[in-house]
Amino acid sequence: MNVVVTREPPRNDDLRTVLSLAVNVDEVPATETRRFDPDVVAATCDIIPGTLVVTSSRAVDAALAVAGKYPTVNVVAVGDVTAERLREAGLTTVTVADDEGVRGLDALDLRSPVVSVGAMDTRPELAILCRDRGLRYEHLVAYDTLPRQLTGEERAVLSRADVVIVAAPSAWAVVGPFVRPEATVIVRGETTANAVRQQHATVVVARGDTATVAATLSALFRD
Repeated sequence: MNVVVTREPPRNDDLRTVLSLAVNVDEVPATETRRFDPDVVAATCDIIPGTLVVTSSRAVDAALAVAGKYPTVNVVAVGDVTAERLREAGLTTVTVADDEGVRGLDALDLRSPVVSVGAMDTRPELAILCRDRGLRYEHLVAYDTLPRQLTGEERAVLSRADVVIVAAPSAWAVVGPFVRPEATVIVRGETTANAVRQQHATVVVARGDTATVAATLSALFRD
């Protein structure tokens, strides 16, 4: 079985280590990240946040800078990977939303004002939710995600893949045209799943950490 992981290095390393014991794993990064200075990001915060929503592990450094200015803020991480990075950095009290879509965010107890930290091209669900609840909301841009121009060899690797693991809609926009219809696409949440399902038939959602994704792949092996 040929598996392709599509996050930016070294974010694939843990998963590659686990999967390489059982399958052939190739790495085709779909995007590249331009990060902004965390202290500069924190300085752009115009309100004292009651809740700080960290939408990606790539925003952790900026989120730490904001949390350092406002140590009593309630910190919410979107996804287990983001939560793990925050805890590793010393934030022991972190609430986890399992997805950045409506279902994951709507279950949260958000204290106003709500400040999110994440990508320049952020999804609208949190802003809409805050508007509907009458909560003040502000988004801080910690990084920008840029699509990569794939090489001919990378496209060929994708076209041979049995399984492609995709973490975000932006990644699918890059790799999707080269994934064969028979392949299985494993995604990290419903937001990405919805984007992939518009163009691809076989989509499996694996929320959680590396072990969860590996277990999902093991189930595919048995099938």
